[in-house]
Formats: sequence, structure tokens, C-alpha cells
Amino acid sequence: MKTLFNSRDYSHKEIANKLFRVLTDRNDGYGLAANQIGIQKQVCVVNVKKPYYFINPRIVEAEGELYYYESCLSFPNQHVRTKRYATIVVEADNYDGQLYFDVDYLSKDDRGMNNIDVIEMVALQHEISHLEGKTVAIPGHATMQDFLFRKLHLSASKREGRSLKTGTLLYTSRAILSRISVSCPPT
Repeated sequence: MKTLFNSRDYSHKEIANKLFRVLTDRNDGYGLAANQIGIQKQVCVVNVKKPYYFINPRIVEAEGELYYYESCLSFPNQHVRTKRYATIVVEADNYDGQLYFDVDYLSKDDRGMNNIDVIEMVALQHEISHLEGKTVAIPGHATMQDFLFRKLHLSASKREGRSLKTGTLLYTSRAILSRISVSCPPT
């Protein structure tokens, strides 16, 4: 993955604008990383409460746990339960100082899927994970493995005019999928 070493490089603004345009055109997500659209630069955008873009973002402090059902533009219409940090401190080359994101002050009941602070913090962690080459498709996570297996098998079954069947093929597919090296921190 390429990094924008020089934050004075004005191509980062062009990349951020393109990411915002794609996100707006799709109208079904809260964030996007440059590598999701084939640009190998460390730039991502998040647009929940207001639009942010980040150059070379990194989580420098993190604590607590937050479980959330995430979706991803790379896996449309699928949701995966993930574990994210409840508090993060982020640094990025285009911001002076540190940015704090914290949902620990929220009660457990307020940490729901529709809380705007939770959505923003999860989206940022999600996009930084993308820039690190990680997705929510976690090996060993049965839900995503089942999704990938079913998607692959249904596609093959439709081509061959067969119905979906489980059994040995499912076990074999899970064994193959468990070797895929993608993950989502924290583990």
C-alpha cells in the first residue's frame, strides 16, 4: 500500500473529492477508503455527522469494546457482527493534533445501530482497517464464511441449474475459506 508521505501533496484533496463523489453516488455507505476504488494511497473519507477526510490515518490509542453489526460496500447487503474499540484516538497528516472518538460515555442502550456517534466511530475504524488491507470478512467467523460459501456455491449452482446443498462441500469450502488471510481488529 502506498502512503502519502508528504501531506503537502495536493493529490490527496483530489482523491478525497473522488471518494466523496463515489460515496454520494452510491448513497448506501458512511465511509470509503481509496484502495476500495483502486487508488493505492492512504486516504479515506467518513461522512456521518459531517464529512471528514483523513491522510495517513492511524489509531494511536484505543480501549474498550463495542460490538456492532457492520456492513461494507465490498459485501453489499450483508451484515457482520464485529468487535471494535469503544474509544479511539486518531492522528492523520491533514489534522493538527489528535482526534478523539469515544462512546464509553454512552449507556449500553444508547450504543445502538442508529446512534450517530457510534456509527461515525465504527465507520472510521472500518475505513482505517481497509487502508491496512483488512475487511470485515473474518476467517473463522461463520456468518461471513457462510455468506461467501453460499454466494460462491449459489453462483455455481445457478450456472449448473442445481439447488444449494450442504454437507461435505460446505465443510470443504469452510476449510478453504479459513485460509483466506483477511481480518478485522481488534481480535
